[in-house]
Amino acid sequence: MATEPVTKIERSIPTQQLSMNETRGILTESILGLRSGDTTPSAANAISNAIGKYLSTVRLEMDYQRQSGRKGAIPLLDASTAAPTDEQA
Repeated sequence: MATEPVTKIERSIPTQQLSMNETRGILTESILGLRSGDTTPSAANAISNAIGKYLSTVRLEMDYQRQSGRKGAIPLLDASTAAPTDEQA
């Protein structure tokens, strides 16, 4: 019996990463969706879990930079995308 060859699945890696404001916005939309009934609890939970995993990768990158003595930009923490503080608003 002949088998079909296994094909490699091509995955594209996003070239644009979320900023802190975008991350907060996604969570806010999820919470508001729950309140209005437009989002199910399971969908909101999935969004929350995904963002938690995303933030874990940022934490891992920060730890690596700290331990290796390297310094580099972390897009999520880029000051140009941060929410304004009370003094800046």
